Formats: sequence, structure tokens, C-alpha cells
Amino acid sequence: MHFNNFKSSFNIRIIILIMVVFVSSIWALTHYGRYILNEDTQRLLAEQQLLTVTMVAANIDAKLQTRLLTLERIAQTISPPLLVNAAEMQEFLEKRPHLQIMFNAGVFITDSNGNVIADIPVSANRIGLNIINSDYMIAALKEGKSSIGQQELGKNLKIPVFCLAAPICNAQGRVIGVIVGVTNLDKSNFLDDFLENSLGKIGGYLLVAPAQRQIITATDKKRIMESLPPTGADPFIDRALQGFKGSAISTTAQGLKALTAATVVPAAGCYVVGFIPIKEAFAPIDSMQSHLMLAASLITLLAFFMTFWLLKIQRVKDTLTVQLVERAEELQRKNHFEQFRNRILGLITEGESLSTVLEAIVLGVEEDNPEILCSILLLDSEGRFFAKAISPSLPDFYSSAIEGLEIGMGVGPCGTAAFTGQRVIVDDITTHQYCLQFQGLAARAGLGSCWSQPIISSSRQVLGAFGIYHREACEPTESEIASIEQIATLASIAIDKFTTSKALQESDELLTQFMLHSPIHAYVQSVTPTESRTIKCSDSFQDMLGMESEEMIGKTMDELFPADLAAKINSDNWAVITGGKAVVLDEELNDRYYTTFKFPIIQGDRTLLAGYTIEITERVQAEEMMQRFNEELQQKVSEQTRSLKESLYRIDQLSEQSHTMIWEVDAQGLYTYVNLMSERVFGYRPEEMVGKMHWYDVFPESERESIKNLIAPVFESRVQILNIENQTTTKDGRNIWWLTNGIPILNEDGSLKGLSWQRY
Repeated sequence: MHFNNFKSSFNIRIIILIMVVFVSSIWALTHYGRYILNEDTQRLLAEQQLLTVTMVAANIDAKLQTRLLTLERIAQTISPPLLVNAAEMQEFLEKRPHLQIMFNAGVFITDSNGNVIADIPVSANRIGLNIINSDYMIAALKEGKSSIGQQELGKNLKIPVFCLAAPICNAQGRVIGVIVGVTNLDKSNFLDDFLENSLGKIGGYLLVAPAQRQIITATDKKRIMESLPPTGADPFIDRALQGFKGSAISTTAQGLKALTAATVVPAAGCYVVGFIPIKEAFAPIDSMQSHLMLAASLITLLAFFMTFWLLKIQRVKDTLTVQLVERAEELQRKNHFEQFRNRILGLITEGESLSTVLEAIVLGVEEDNPEILCSILLLDSEGRFFAKAISPSLPDFYSSAIEGLEIGMGVGPCGTAAFTGQRVIVDDITTHQYCLQFQGLAARAGLGSCWSQPIISSSRQVLGAFGIYHREACEPTESEIASIEQIATLASIAIDKFTTSKALQESDELLTQFMLHSPIHAYVQSVTPTESRTIKCSDSFQDMLGMESEEMIGKTMDELFPADLAAKINSDNWAVITGGKAVVLDEELNDRYYTTFKFPIIQGDRTLLAGYTIEITERVQAEEMMQRFNEELQQKVSEQTRSLKESLYRIDQLSEQSHTMIWEVDAQGLYTYVNLMSERVFGYRPEEMVGKMHWYDVFPESERESIKNLIAPVFESRVQILNIENQTTTKDGRNIWWLTNGIPILNEDGSLKGLSWQRY
């Protein structure tokens, strides 16, 4: 609707007039309210801030007075004899730890010359310093009164501090020393209790020394000992330092307008200044004004938008109508495709050939869209060439030219789609670079455009390409692209189903051949808690049961085996199915022995039992024969062992009666055998010598080397030693003379195994 029509309407004019008057009133009220609120708020905030600053100043003054009074009282307890004794004076301070709580930088005492004689904490290292020229020392020593010094950098600590001092007087009232309390402004101190709270987000407090025009401490610790602006830069600060107590608008060091209040701290002669930026102080007023302006703007906009409301509703109605029509068409297309899809799936289920199913897909798409031609191109097993073209509506010469074509980048739209696995849209065959080598062929077939979608299996393997051709050059719509994807997916399902069926058929043929020729007894059974029934088995069962595999299929174990064996088989089978684990069992049938391997297999939603049985009769017979042989051998070994033990006993008896010691060593000279005479002769038990001592260890140390040289040829030439007289040493240190004979012990290959010795 044109705006001139609005002016011709009396009602519209009245509405506009009311709207203008209403909006003007809103704006006038907003500005007036802002003015009144600004004035009242400034007055109230100024009074409130002055009261706050006065309270802070009073609290600081009280804290300072308390600390001065404490120092004065301590000074009164210090006598002249105590003052001249530095050690006792130091001990005097250390016994008053509360002073370090009141003064965070400690306390020290000077003599009348300003020399520090006692100090806590000792780590401050102030003892020996002379501070007589400090302002607080001058007031204490010369004027004899307590004072608060100006802030300064400590002579030793090199940090911003301020000091409180009280004179120490003798009985005649003469000043003989000074006690000084030091506050470190950088660290947390008693002033922070009042100054650390900020006013607003960036406002706060300053404690100012007027004589130096310097900040003693502040809410922002970075401003400690900061110089104030020069005289004339901030009139309010100038007035405050001249004794003015009150509040006003001033400019901060950051250049911000602020509501500032100031008052004096009597004890120190300094000033407390509190400030809050105007922007923060008047933030509620600004917020209220913003809301009023926003409300006025919204009311104005609402008046304008109401005029066009009916047109907006009509436009919404028109949009909804279009969307409903498009939705109905979309549902119709989906229903039609579902019917088409079900028809194709029915062909697949009925077992029709792949060519028949794919041709039905192509013809079905062409039937719904008479203006297009379609083709499905299948790749060979290696995925390099188009092995077959299903394109009943395209000319034969065109399909023949495509079959056998090697795919690749730029090899037509279908060849490129199959090669890249991506959709390819060629809107004009006569100009597109992918179709340069096919332009003549396409012109002869009367084709103007080609859209190709790769056909991809469920395992992401490219199986071929689905192509849609038009007689004229054209581009697909979004719905047409969606249809292309759906048809390619349907073709993929058909190809996957055929490939899977073919693989299953080949697998079944392989299994049948295996079952036919396998020498082991293989089988597959369905199992329930009460029976096991044969589904498939190998022909080798004829050797075990005397029946063909075809006769066994469908029979239960009760029909094939004796009752007790059938019951055991059923129980074992059900345990495998429920346990889900493979087992190995030994079984016996008709005096023949078998080992059976059973394991569960999954087929769809059911669990079957598979297994194979191997005859082990010959192995069992061989094991039984071996067991009998072992038993006979063990009996003979036992007899020989008993005979050997009897012989050894007789030898031990003979050696004991003849006082003969028999022993053997290996090729390295280490004892490998010693008879019982060793304990009577040497005092060593056989177990103390065998494997632990060499033959020369029993000889006196002074003769060992000569004995080694004498016996060495025996180890080298492997000859006998006869009637060697030698001396040996017993365990308790006695020396005994012996007559020794030795013979070499050889391995089967003639190498030296050791020596056998006799001593008399």
C-alpha cells in the first residue's frame, strides 16, 4: 500500500498525531527525569561519600593514636640503665611480639644521638644506622614529643615506609632515646583495613601528605608515593590540601571525571581522599535513560509495524501455501519412489538375475521421467573397466562403445565418477572438457547432457556408475540430485545382494567339496537342551557309522549312537552352546578311539555347533605300548639302582675297614663324589666337599703349588698315578700322610671327564 493513501485517511492522521505526541512526551519526560535524577543523585552521593571518607579518616586517626599511645607507654617503661645496655634492650623488644603485629616492618630504639641500638625483627639489619636527621627523630629528640613521620624510602629496607616515634625520657624529663614503629606500605598493614575497599570498579581511596603533595598509600598499591598533579591541575585537590573538607567533581590522574570527597586525619595532618568515576556513580541513571529511550523506540517501531501487520499476515499465508504444495509434491515423490523401491526389492527377493533387476531400475526411472535416458555401467572385478552397460533405451552402438572403456579422470562423466567416487554433472556435452573424446558419439546418439552418480557398495567400494542423459543441455535441481542418489543406492543394494548370494553359493560349494573329500569327520548340528540334530556332515562318517552323509542329515544323536554315548554328546554340545567356548573331548566307539573338537558358530540369529572328529586309535595303542615299556624300564632301573646302592654300601664298608678314602673330581678338579670316609679322615662331610671344594684344597697351603704341578700331567696326558705319598690337612688343622692312587675317567669321545682317586 502506498504512503499517499495513508495521508488521505483521517484515522491514520489521528493515529500518527497521537503517536507523535506520545513519543514526544516520552522523550521530554526522559530528559527531565534525567536532569532531576542527576541533581538529586549527585547531592546524595556527595553527602554519602563525604560521610564515608570522614569515617575512614576517623578510623585511621584512631589507629594512629592507638599506636602512638602504645609507643609512649613502652617508652615510659625504659630506664636509662636499660637503654645503655644494648643486649638487654634487644631482649626487651623481643619479649613484646605484639609490636610486630601493630607495625608490620618492626620496631627499633635509638639513643640520644639517633643511633639504632635495638631492632625487631633482627633481619631488618637496622642496628648501627644513624637516623637523627629524619623528621620524626627531630620532633622526638629536640621537641620531646611523639610524632608521625612523612612517608619515605627506608634507609636499609629500601621500601616505602612511614614511622611513628615516641621519646624516651629520664626521670628529669630529658630525652635520652627514641622508640620508633615502622609500617611497610608495600605489605598488608593497618591502613588497608579502611583503604583496600574500592569505590565502584576503579574508584577508591588515597591517603595524601599535603606538605609533599604525595600519596602515602592508596587502594591501588601501585600509587604508593606517587606525586599529586601540580598545583592548578586539579582545583579540588588544591582546595583539599589547603584544608577544605567536602566533595566536588574533579579529574583523576587517568583523566576521568570523578565524584571526589576529602577530609583530614588529625593525628597525622594528612588527608583521606575518596573518588568514584562519574560514569559509575551515575550508571543507574544512564541505565534508566537507556531503558526509557529503548522503550520509546520500541513503541515508535510498534506503531509503524502495526500498519503493515495485515500485509505481513497475507505474505505468511502465501508462503505457507507454497510450502504445503511443495511438501505435498515431495511426499508424493517419496511414496512413488517407495513403491518403485519395493518393486525392485521384490525382484531381488525372488532371485531374479542382476541384469533383470538393473534393467528394471533403468526402465522404471525412464517411465517416470520420459524426457530422460538412463544407464547403469558395471565395473570389472579389478575396478578398472566398464564390463557391462545396462542401457535399454540408448543406441546399441553407444552402449558397445562404453563397454570395455577404462575409467579415469576426464574419461567422460561416468568414467570420472567411477574413478573418483564423486558425482559428476556435465550440463553440456558439446563444451565440457570431460567429453571431448565422446562428442561425436554423443552427437550421433542425440545426447546433450549427462549426470553421473557413482554406485558405491556398503563396504565403500565403487561398483559402477548410474547415468542420466537429456537430449538438451541442462542442470539438475536439488530434488533431481536427491533422486539420482536414491537410484544409485538402490542399484548398490541389488549389486551387493547379487555379489553376496554369489559368494555364499561359491562358499557352499567349497564346503560341500570339503565335506565330500575330507578324511576327518566334520559336521554342523543344531542343538537344544534335549537333542542335537545333524545339518551337514562329511562323507567320511561312512567309515565310522556305516552310512552315507545324506542318511545322517536330519537325524539326532539318539538315532546315530548308543544311548549312553548319545546322552553324553547331547550334554557336551549344549555346554558348548551355552558356554560359548570351544572344547576338545576324547571319545570311544566300538573299541575305536577319537578326539573331537567342538565350537559354536553364529548363523543369523541362531547359534549352531560345528566340530570335527579325528580317529586316534593307533596313537592310543602306541601310548599304551609305550606306557607298558616305561613301566618295565622303571622296574629294571629300580632293580639296578638297588643293586648299585648295595654295591656302594659294600664299597663304603670295605673302604672304612681298609681305611681307604675314595673320591672323584671333574676336569676342573672340583669334587663330584666323596665316600663316607671323608668325614672320619678330613672332618668334612661329603656334602661339604662335593661341588664346593677342589682336590688341592685339602693340601697344606705351602705345598699346593708343587702338588698341582705334580698332578697336572695326569689331567693333560690322562695317565694313572700310583703310590704317591703326600700330606693333607684336616678340617681341624691336623696334617696326615697318605698313599694316593688315581686313574683318569674318560667320556665316550675320549675327552677327559675327571679323575678317580684312592687314598690309604
